[in-house]
Amino acid sequence: MSESKNPLEPSRRSFLKSTGFAAAAAMAPVAMGSEVRAPTVTQHASTKGARLASPVTLVNILQGTDSTPSFSRGNTLPITARPFGMAHWTLQTTPSTPWMFQPGQRRIQGFRSTHQLSPWLGDYGHATFLPVCGTPNLDYGPRATSYRPEDSLLSPHTMAMRLLRYGIDAELVPTERGALIHAIYTKEQTPGFVFDVPGEKPPMPEPDAARRTIHFRSTANSGGVPNDFACFYVLQFSEPWTAIEHKDLKNHRSTHLRFAESIRSVDVRIATSFISFEQAERNLQLELGAKSHDTLRAEGEQVWNKHLRCIEIEGATNEQQRTFYSCLYRTLLFPRTWHEPDASGAMQHRSPYNGKVMPGVMYADHGYWDVYRAWYPMMAILFPDRLGEILQAWVNAYQEGGWLPQFPCPGYRACMTGSLIDSLFGEAAAKGIKGFDMAAAYDGLKKHATQPGNPDAGYGRRGIADYLKFNYDPADKVEQSAAETVDAAYGDFCIAQVAKALGKSDDFAMFMKRSENWRNIFDPKTGFFRGKKSDGSFLEPFSPIRWGDPYVEGAAYQHRFDAEASSNPSAPSAGATRMSKAPHISIASTHRTPCRR
Repeated sequence: MSESKNPLEPSRRSFLKSTGFAAAAAMAPVAMGSEVRAPTVTQHASTKGARLASPVTLVNILQGTDSTPSFSRGNTLPITARPFGMAHWTLQTTPSTPWMFQPGQRRIQGFRSTHQLSPWLGDYGHATFLPVCGTPNLDYGPRATSYRPEDSLLSPHTMAMRLLRYGIDAELVPTERGALIHAIYTKEQTPGFVFDVPGEKPPMPEPDAARRTIHFRSTANSGGVPNDFACFYVLQFSEPWTAIEHKDLKNHRSTHLRFAESIRSVDVRIATSFISFEQAERNLQLELGAKSHDTLRAEGEQVWNKHLRCIEIEGATNEQQRTFYSCLYRTLLFPRTWHEPDASGAMQHRSPYNGKVMPGVMYADHGYWDVYRAWYPMMAILFPDRLGEILQAWVNAYQEGGWLPQFPCPGYRACMTGSLIDSLFGEAAAKGIKGFDMAAAYDGLKKHATQPGNPDAGYGRRGIADYLKFNYDPADKVEQSAAETVDAAYGDFCIAQVAKALGKSDDFAMFMKRSENWRNIFDPKTGFFRGKKSDGSFLEPFSPIRWGDPYVEGAAYQHRFDAEASSNPSAPSAGATRMSKAPHISIASTHRTPCRR
């Protein structure tokens, strides 16, 4: 597997170890020093005249984007894409950083094709595109153009804006694996188009003037990819170019195309593939073909509305509807589709786990630790068919790489604690989700729950040998031991549900017994889970608000509710003496027809 190509960016794990800084930043962001707060964009054209008949028009893709490395207000990007699309598109205001978009910087350097799940994990296979005119300096900063967010249409299915510096009306409309950029030139200057391939001396673009196409590869990545990784791009222009210029700049190569002075509009069709240029050409013909930007925009709106209408709310104000559908939109971006149709229409994929082109489906970019409690249960209700396909992708990952992934991005990545993929399959077994090979999934689950893997490489449970020896992860041997213990115990409970569904009664009993291991680190005197050393003593001194190891992204208070399952409901649960008078919330069951694709 390829090593990280972006060593200067902090990892999520290393950043979160900075306990004191993180706590201080959360409590007093203004006092941290030199950071200047960007103004918040409170409204833009995509929220004006919103109609419930088209819930996609209610979505604010800028929500959560005003973030920096030192303080997160969401750590999201303004993404235009199809639901679960392979290609995401955003606006780049700042190069060479995962925090590539800042809403207060009203100048963009281009539309960026991005595959970034999280700034802590970085981007891969990315590139930027910008219609221009005249003879601009090709570097990111000097060529940047102002735009007015309040006059722009920024929506899941389109980005449309006036590029003020160049007098160009530009619109990007996404497809599942590509996009169309439509540019109207209003200035009496030579129309042009710029694209950038990241990296020092990246592969040269391959122009074909007769076909008005350009091929190029982006090999940039931050890890988790095969050694020969590339994202293959095919660009198809509606007009012939009269000149082409390549310029090597810091950390990227820019290519500038010029068109005839008489040209007033240009369509650039862009298709991507993780397999080959031939596959990218196929994706272009299948998804874009000769369709206009108007047709593609209408198709995108229809697809988004079909997904968003799976939940309809009543009695909400317009502002509440905007908030709700903006959040629902976020849930439908990841995991990313990674498979592509072959000549017969059957799905295939370049495996992030072995580098080979393999048959079947694949998804990428999902952090189980972050989403197992809410996202997968939501999918079981709203999109059970899609969920079955996603689960089969994780089974395929196991069969291709030998282990179930810990944090697929796009392949094996070491991030966060536990093996929370256990929860996904346990819930699917309990709820009868179809569409995946449960027996093969169980083989992978049992493997990482009983055999040492390589957690630093993104697979296997951390401290599994000590967990099996002590029935907990000792704090003097395993980092973030309290979190690892409770996650492992819950994982064992979930694996037991798969064993039960498969009729493996002995394994079911064994994993159910192990699922009680959370009790071995619960301290009834304090009412909290605590780090326990291999000699059986708790870590001292203890503070329930101390953030970090032996916990993760929290303190003892946040981890108080981590005993999510117990085979003996009548036994005292963690914190029962402290929480017995907590208010009770009952959730009524609802019955509805799941959304189908």
